[in-house]
Amino acid sequence: MGKRGDQTVRLFEETAGIFVLQYNGQIYPSVYKSMEAHAIAKGLPSKPVYFCIIDGNDTTSLLKAYKRLLVVRSGYPILSMNLL
Repeated sequence: MGKRGDQTVRLFEETAGIFVLQYNGQIYPSVYKSMEAHAIAKGLPSKPVYFCIIDGNDTTSLLKAYKRLLVVRSGYPILSMNLL
């Protein structure tokens, strides 16, 4: 994932209880496995760590549901900057 392939590692170096990965395209199974392994390694039995993966299809669904999606003539979805 990414040019250096270390984005998942760097994500889990942060102090957090939930980690979110969002990509506007296909996310490969190896990324799911990597996220799960990092979450298990970082978590404790008394304080679990959670993660969420949002791929391109899920991103489109969320943007449509919250009316933040504009589809331009090219057919590519873009995020609406009107946040009201």
